[in-house]
Amino acid sequence: MQTYDVFLSHSSRDKPAVEKLARALRDQGLKPFLDKWHLVPGEPWQEALEDALDQSATCAVFLGPDGIRPWQNEEMRAALDERVQDSDFRVIPVLLEGASKPERKQLPRFLRRLTWVDFRFGTRAHNLRRLIAGIRGIAPGDGEPADESSMVWTVPYARNPFFQGRDDVLDSLRKSLTRDGSAAVGQAISGLGGIGKTQTALEYAWRHRDDYRAVLWVRAETREELRSNWVGLARPLDLEEQHAEEDEVAVAAVLAWLENEDGWLLVFDNADDPDLLLPYLPPSRRGHVLVTSRASSGHLASCLRLDAPVALEVLESDAARAFLLKRTGRTEADAKQLREARRLAEELGYLPLALEQAAAYLLETSVSFAQYRKAFAKRRTQLLKDGQPIDYHATVSTTWTISVQKVADETTASRDLLTFCAFLSPDAIPFELFVDGSRELGESLAQALDGAKEDKTLVAELIAPLRRYSLLRPEEDADIVSVHRLLQAVIVDAMPPEERREWVERSISAVDVAFPWPEFATWQKCRRLQLHALAVLDHAFALALELTETAKLAGTLAKFADDRGAYAEAEPLFRRSLAIKEKVLGEDHDEVAGALNNLGILYWRQGRYTEAEPLYQRSLLIKEKALGEDHPDVAQNLNNLGLLYKDQGRYAEAEPLYQRSLLIKEKAFGEDHPSVATTLNNLGTLFYDQGRYAEVEPLYQRSLAIREKALGEDHPEVAQTLNNLGLLYVKQGRYAEAEPLYQRSLAIYEKAFGAEHPEIERTLNNYANLLERMDENDDQGTTSRKPEILEMRRRAQAIRDAKR
Repeated sequence: MQTYDVFLSHSSRDKPAVEKLARALRDQGLKPFLDKWHLVPGEPWQEALEDALDQSATCAVFLGPDGIRPWQNEEMRAALDERVQDSDFRVIPVLLEGASKPERKQLPRFLRRLTWVDFRFGTRAHNLRRLIAGIRGIAPGDGEPADESSMVWTVPYARNPFFQGRDDVLDSLRKSLTRDGSAAVGQAISGLGGIGKTQTALEYAWRHRDDYRAVLWVRAETREELRSNWVGLARPLDLEEQHAEEDEVAVAAVLAWLENEDGWLLVFDNADDPDLLLPYLPPSRRGHVLVTSRASSGHLASCLRLDAPVALEVLESDAARAFLLKRTGRTEADAKQLREARRLAEELGYLPLALEQAAAYLLETSVSFAQYRKAFAKRRTQLLKDGQPIDYHATVSTTWTISVQKVADETTASRDLLTFCAFLSPDAIPFELFVDGSRELGESLAQALDGAKEDKTLVAELIAPLRRYSLLRPEEDADIVSVHRLLQAVIVDAMPPEERREWVERSISAVDVAFPWPEFATWQKCRRLQLHALAVLDHAFALALELTETAKLAGTLAKFADDRGAYAEAEPLFRRSLAIKEKVLGEDHDEVAGALNNLGILYWRQGRYTEAEPLYQRSLLIKEKALGEDHPDVAQNLNNLGLLYKDQGRYAEAEPLYQRSLLIKEKAFGEDHPSVATTLNNLGTLFYDQGRYAEVEPLYQRSLAIREKALGEDHPEVAQTLNNLGLLYVKQGRYAEAEPLYQRSLAIYEKAFGAEHPEIERTLNNYANLLERMDENDDQGTTSRKPEILEMRRRAQAIRDAKR
């Protein structure tokens, strides 16, 4: 008589995990035997276990992180050896999370040939379903969909229902990624652009989504795109660092997550320069890494230390024809249509992207394969009139030219929208760029998008014709679109020089209008637009387009990079902005002075004082001449020059600059303006460095009062003054007054910037120094605060390490 559906064999250390699974099995109507539930106190346990085993239809053998211990005890091993002689008795080996699959020779003989249930990869619901199927003696099949509530899925594309061929490639990928049982390894797909690398990786992700607990997709065509996408992973992973101001904090947090978690698939898409990936590869991979790249398989193998990357070729003839038939809904085609479909596939070079574009056109127009092939041949003749061979770019260019012309025949505005997209970064183009910049993009778009701020369907209507021909790809549930980079090249390359220049001017102006001035409140929008601004600047620089809008946008992007500590990115943009302004506006223009000042700030932050000083001096002279000696912009220059002198120890030169700056600001803005508070704060730090403590406190107190009133009590500039005031009190031995200032400063910074910002590092170190002083001066022998001090030092060191 069978009393139990399954006997749960496990070691005592794995009991908590096994008990959770036992409850899940019971909830599904099964009756598991678990010793903790069923053994009666006082009875001989070995005999009771053997009796329960005899009364069970199956046995699940669980192996946890400690492996076989020593499987699981000799008595139970002997009992199972005897029980498995019954052909109707099934044994199901199960690997728990954190376990390592034992070598074959370590396993009992009857476990070596069995199919395992592996809870280390895939969703818990998927693996539980497999375990239940094994207990019931049925194939798991597709079953009910896995519970995805805890699964992380950042794949930006829907599954392609028309995907054809590549089964051998997908099988090879799976074997490579899971070789040696379940070793965490990497693999790459190489090949020409448009050959289907992304679609193949996408199909792999969808086919095996139940085998992973997280599938993470990172676009990696450029350094900026890779970094931006990587930082963006912090949000779906629900990491605290997703709100951090500094990119490096989120970068390190995502890497740490990959180091500490397993069961993930990480896809780097369009990583044409694989060297860029090296800082983002976890040193000890606990999941699978898949890369798509135009780089050669040899370069990928040496760079990423892979054995044999998959070199993707064009589709087989039959697969290409099958794709055309299925995609166009012509699977019932007669013999003539089949021949024409095969010929068209051949004309298109069996290239997946070209096939997709052709199918989209065929669907829209309902022309025959033969008619499309004739149109294609005509366009190809024009493209190859100089006798160039038919290559990948030519094939795709011709296909796109047909589709783009079809859109242009329908609506000029949609064509112009696509043209604008050709000058942007290809992925994640936000609607706000179209809306905010519409008045700079020509009459047709200005009219079509009039009122789009209140009615976003106007943007959707413009995109619809482009979507029908697969020229733009809207993202689901997001106001963004993407365009293939080769389509961008086709559009740009086909333009006459004057038309291209006109569109670059329009694009620069549109992005410049949309891009906000970088400050804490606008950082998220700056992130969204950064890659697109860099793209239009590249076009402008290639044409040597020296416009004030070009200089302004370059300067704004440089400021955004400078604020994030990305000095190597900021400097060439600052320099280019300055050079254009000097040429276009003249060397003595006040905007030139602003560019000089910004470049000087960059050098000052890097400690390059000898380079910063002449820039500050020249900027100051220009502004005094152009704006007058009492202008607020002059005051800001005086303030910056004062900071430089203070950091050099040139206190006697710094003080009159601060005093003059303060007078100008008080006269221009009034005594309670935040800009006045900044100079008061800086003057206070100067006096502090000179040991003039009695003069410091009233400056800090006044600065604090102004900032709290004007900016709010939780503003980072308030935290800065609190921190400085705390330093003063510590220096004066006023420890009890200093501590609440540090506590409040730390809380403000953490709320504003997240847990790992350089200002937090400084405040933690200052607070730790205070507590050490308090311990040293504690005559009462109260409890030491050494644990708090050590934790603050640890946190500060972690922030420094993440910044490197």
